[in-house]
Amino acid sequence: MVDADERPLRRRSRLDRHPQPGLRSGPGGRLSSAFVDTLQAAERWARTWERAWPAKDAESIARLYADGASYRAHAFRDPEPGGALAYTRREFGVEEEIRCRFGRPIAAAGRAAVEWWASWIEDGNPITLAGTTVLRFDAAGRVVDHVDYWLQSDGRREPFAGWGGVAG
Repeated sequence: MVDADERPLRRRSRLDRHPQPGLRSGPGGRLSSAFVDTLQAAERWARTWERAWPAKDAESIARLYADGASYRAHAFRDPEPGGALAYTRREFGVEEEIRCRFGRPIAAAGRAAVEWWASWIEDGNPITLAGTTVLRFDAAGRVVDHVDYWLQSDGRREPFAGWGGVAG
């Protein structure tokens, strides 16, 4: 049985899809490669993270990323050596009682932004991070570029009403 988050992305109308940078037009102005539905790819990314983070399922998260994808856990840091798999394995080792939620993705021009809100216990202390991840996808809907922007607070804090584009 194939996990719903691992099914191939379905095709949508031309207006809903975005060509990947660097594609060349063929005869008649047609693109020579497939389009990716960026919003659908971002929704799959958010659903997978929301399920896999509390379960500490680093492998499910890693399958969302293309080989060699750039993974920055913070905008001021270098890309993570070993990508998403190395990062999640290391961080999941110190996070306990993880709670997270993801907002509705915003997608345009082949990129997406997804808000997220998470709290956990680390070294016996509760913390909350609220952030946004900016993503770029390849033609198969796998992440090729990931950059997190986040803020941290002590204690467990709940999102405010209307956070993440979700009715509250």
